[in-house]
Amino acid sequence: SIRVPGAAPSRSGSGLAGAGVSGSCRAFECLTPFKVSVGLLLRNYCVHVRGFENEPDNEEHLMSARQRTKFCLLLLRLTQGSDLPLKSLMRELLDPAHGLPPSLLSWWKSSLSAIQDKGVCGLMDALAHLALIVSEDVQYPILGRASVFAMFLRRITIYGDRLGFSEAASLTANIVDYIRYGGPAYHQIPTSTLGETDGLPEDLEMSLCSSEVAKINHAPISILAEESAPLSPLSRADPASVVHTRRQAEFYIAQQVELVQNAEIHADPVRVIEDKVERILKSNSDLAEAYFLLYLNALRCNDFCGARANLNRAFEIGFPCHRSSSSVYAGEDLIRDPRYAALNLAGLHAHFGHTQPALTALQECTTSAQEANDLPCLQHALAWRLTVDKNMSGPDRMSLLQSLLDKSLVLQIPSLIGFGYQNLSKIIAYGGDKATPYEVCRKISHAEQMGEQSEVPDLLTGSMWEKSVFWAALGQGYLSAQASQLLLLLDTSSPSRDGHFIVSENVACSLATMARNLFDTGHGKAADQVIALAKHLFPNHSSPNGTRWRTCQIEIEFRRSLYETNWVSAHKWILAMEPLDSVNAIFMSAELLVWRGNVQSLGSKLDTISPMMDEEGKLSAFQKIRYHIYRSEWYCLMASYSYAFESLLSAINLSVSLKYEYMEKLAKLHLAHVQLQIGLPLDALDALESTMPILLRHDIVFESSRAFLLLAKGLVASAPKGQTEERRIVLSKAMSSLQKALKGFKQIQAYHRVKDVLYTMARLFHAQDLIKERNQVSAEFRKIEEQHPTFISTKVALML
Repeated sequence: SIRVPGAAPSRSGSGLAGAGVSGSCRAFECLTPFKVSVGLLLRNYCVHVRGFENEPDNEEHLMSARQRTKFCLLLLRLTQGSDLPLKSLMRELLDPAHGLPPSLLSWWKSSLSAIQDKGVCGLMDALAHLALIVSEDVQYPILGRASVFAMFLRRITIYGDRLGFSEAASLTANIVDYIRYGGPAYHQIPTSTLGETDGLPEDLEMSLCSSEVAKINHAPISILAEESAPLSPLSRADPASVVHTRRQAEFYIAQQVELVQNAEIHADPVRVIEDKVERILKSNSDLAEAYFLLYLNALRCNDFCGARANLNRAFEIGFPCHRSSSSVYAGEDLIRDPRYAALNLAGLHAHFGHTQPALTALQECTTSAQEANDLPCLQHALAWRLTVDKNMSGPDRMSLLQSLLDKSLVLQIPSLIGFGYQNLSKIIAYGGDKATPYEVCRKISHAEQMGEQSEVPDLLTGSMWEKSVFWAALGQGYLSAQASQLLLLLDTSSPSRDGHFIVSENVACSLATMARNLFDTGHGKAADQVIALAKHLFPNHSSPNGTRWRTCQIEIEFRRSLYETNWVSAHKWILAMEPLDSVNAIFMSAELLVWRGNVQSLGSKLDTISPMMDEEGKLSAFQKIRYHIYRSEWYCLMASYSYAFESLLSAINLSVSLKYEYMEKLAKLHLAHVQLQIGLPLDALDALESTMPILLRHDIVFESSRAFLLLAKGLVASAPKGQTEERRIVLSKAMSSLQKALKGFKQIQAYHRVKDVLYTMARLFHAQDLIKERNQVSAEFRKIEEQHPTFISTKVALML
C-alpha cells in the first residue's frame, strides 16, 4: 500500500516538516555553533556584570576595570574573527591574563547545556534571550545599541527568526556535536546550580518554550519518556491552562508530522497527539496544520471518519500547499486551492481501498489542475490514478506511465520520476515472456539513482524493497534477504527527526521478509526476534505498517501449527488472518485441508477459489500457482494422478512465463512425486535431478527435506532386484538422503514428517536384514511419538 501524500508534491507526506521561508538556507549558513556560543557568552557577560555590580560582597564574581577591558577586547577578536573549535575557544577563555570569574563560565556552560538538553526549544530560548538584550524595552548601559557587539547580537537574532524547523534542528545538532568535542577543559567547568533565569533581571525572565513543551517536543522521544521523566511544576498543572505560542505549535506540529510519516515509533502516541493538538487549537484556532496532523494521526489507526473530518477542516481553514524547494515553481507564492484538497481526499480513499470515490476525487483534481495550469499537481493526480485504477489495461497503463515520466523529467520532480521507474519495473516484471530480469533491475536502479541524487529517502528505501520483492518472486531467496538487509542498514537519519532513522512502510516490509527468510531456513528463534523488533517499531497493530509484521507473524505461527499437526491452533491463525487478508486466509484454509487429508472440504474450498482465477487483479500470480499445486494435491488424495498432471503442467507453464524459477521447481517436485506414484521412478529421478539444485540453493528447509525424502523413495523404487552390490550402493544413497531429510525436519520441528522419515528408514533397514539399526530407529520413532503426538490421516504413500 502507498501512503497518502500531502499537499506538497511528495509521496511521503504533507510537506509541512522542515518547510522554511525564503532565504532560510542562507540564514542557516550564517549561524554557526561558534557564533551562538560567543553570543551566549556576551549575553551572560552583560547579565553577570549588571547582576553583581551593586553587590560588593561577592568579590569572587566581580571583574575589575582592567579585566573588563581585556575581556571586551577578547570578545571583539572573537566576533570579528573566523570560527574556532570549542577547544581553541576554551584556551582563549581560560587564559589567566583575562581572569574571567568561574561563575561567568559556569553560567555560559549552563546556557549551552540547555540547548543540548532541550534541543530546538533550547535554541529558540537562547535566541529569544539574545533578542531581549538589544530590544528597546531593556536598557543596558554597558551595551551600546550602535556598538559592534549589539550589531553582532542583532544579526544573530535576525537570522534566527528566519530559520525553518529543519534548519533549526540541523543547527541544534551541530551545536550538540560542537559541545561534544569541546575537550576536557570545557567538560571540567562546573555547571551553575542556578536555574536558567535565576538571578536575571525581571525584564529578562522570559522563556519561549515551557518546560512541558520542551519535554514533549525536543527531548529524545521514546515511548517510555513520559513514564520515566519527572514531572515539572507546569506538567502537574491543569493542562487546559497551558498557553502555546504559535511558534511552539508550529515546531511541535512540524516535528510530529515528520515522525508520524517516517518514524512512527518516535512520534507521540495517538491519544497524546489528540490532547496536545486540542490544547494548541485553544490558543491558535486558525492553525490549519494542526488539523492536518490530526488527519495523519487518524490514518495511523485507520480511523476513516476522523481522517476525513480533519482533512476537510484543514482545507476549510485554508491549508497552504508548499512547493518543493527543488521544483521550478519554488519561487511562487503559497497556493490555496481546492485541487490539493481533492488530491489528498483521493489519497485518503485509496488508503482505505475505496476505488471509485478515489477516482472521482482524482477526476476533480485533474480538471482543476488543468484549469489552473498546475502541472506538478496534474502529474501527481496521474500518478495516483496509476496506483488506484486496477482495471486499467496494460497498454493504457504503460502509455500513461511513460507520459508521466517524460513530463516529470521536464518539470524536474524527482519523487515522481523515481516512483515512475518503480511502477515501470513492476509492469515489466509482470509483462510475460518479453520481460527479462535485466530490464527490471535496470529500471529499479534508475529509481535508486534518482533517490540518491535528490536525497529522497523514500525513493532509496523503496527501490531496495522493490529489489527484494523482485528477487523473492524469482525464487532468489538469498538475494531477496540481502536486499532487505541492505535496506535496514541504510543511514536515513536526519536532524529534522532529531537524528532518528526512517522507520516506514519499506522497513516494515523488509523486517517481514527477513523474518520469513529466517523461518524458512530453519532459524525460528531468530525469526521471532525479528518479529519482536518489528512489533517494537510499529506497536500499533491497526496501522498499515503494523499489519505487515502481524501478517508475517500469523503466517509463521500457522506454519508451525501445521508442522505440529495442531489443527485447532492452525484454524485460530486462519481466523486471525481474515481481517487482514481475506484471500490469503482462503489459501491458508486450503493448505490446512491438504494437510488434514479432508478431500470433500478441500474440493469445496478449491471451488471457492476457482472463480477468482478469472477476475482481473483478484489473485496474484504466486497465488494462482499455489492454486494449481493445491488442486494437484487434491487429485493425489483421490489417486487421480492423470488430473494431477494437468494441474501441475498449468502451474509449470505459468511459472515459466513469469520466470518464477523457484515455483517452477516446486511444481516439478510435485510432478516427480506423481510420476513415482504411477510407476515411473526413472522419470521421477530425472525430474528431481533438474529440480533439487535450485531447491537446495534457496535453502527452504521444509521443501529441501521433502525433496530428499522423495529422492530416497525414487532410489529405492529404481534399485535393481536381488541382493547385489549395485542394489546395496543405491540403498546406501537412499539412506544418506533420508538422513538429510531427517535432519531438516528436526530443525524445523516438523515431527510428523520426522516420523515419516523414521518409518521409511525402518522399512529400509528391515529389507536389508539390519535388525539392530531397525530397532534403534523404531525406538526413536516411539520416543518422538510419545513426546510429540501427531494427528494426521493422510497416508505417506499418497502425499509428497
